[in-house]
Amino acid sequence: MRSLVSVFKAQDLVLKGIATGVRVKLEPDVKIDIHNPEAGSMRAIAQIRIYQPDPDKKQKESGRICDQLRKKTTGVASIYPFKAVKDTPQVFVYEAIVDLSQSPAYHETVVFGDAGAERAPEEAAAAETASEMPEEVQNPAEAAVELLETVDARTFRQALDALDLPRTSNLRLALSRLQRSAIDAEELNAAAKTEAARLTAQADIETLGRIQGLNSPDFLDCLITLLSKSLN
Repeated sequence: MRSLVSVFKAQDLVLKGIATGVRVKLEPDVKIDIHNPEAGSMRAIAQIRIYQPDPDKKQKESGRICDQLRKKTTGVASIYPFKAVKDTPQVFVYEAIVDLSQSPAYHETVVFGDAGAERAPEEAAAAETASEMPEEVQNPAEAAVELLETVDARTFRQALDALDLPRTSNLRLALSRLQRSAIDAEELNAAAKTEAARLTAQADIETLGRIQGLNSPDFLDCLITLLSKSLN
């Protein structure tokens, strides 16, 4: 993953840290979430959402995005074709395997500032990850409070609808209550702990993991990240 991040940065692509990896803005209207490989695996997952109801146009667009991603990751990763994993009238989610097995190895030592100061690989990785993570991901409660100040109830409901959550789902109700608690960061953090304690059903926990990978608006992404952290 560090190889990918390095290549994206070298091309001046906009990156945003997400709970499970990194989000890269390939084009103004194209965002790709790349989720970290599972332990021991060299295969990450790239996920996109396409807002195009026509089946032929969706297929063509997923192929075009795949070609663009391949060009951006030449020599670092092999990109498999995107396949539909969720295809409904409102949400079109596609995923592709990102094979990192041919990714060039990183140096064992990273130098910071003082030429004589060195860090172990795991320390360097932690430092790099922290530098990549935007403020709203590092402090989701503070970011959520700030972002939600300009979001009305209708916009928030529409964002929840895009997640394909039933109106009576426990997870949707939890996110709605968090939105109402976003008066300040301290109150929101407390509310997140309360809501996380209520999510005891395995189905709700699995759904929370699923929606973390979606390209939700930033104000909702912060709440989902906060709820996930509180649950963990």
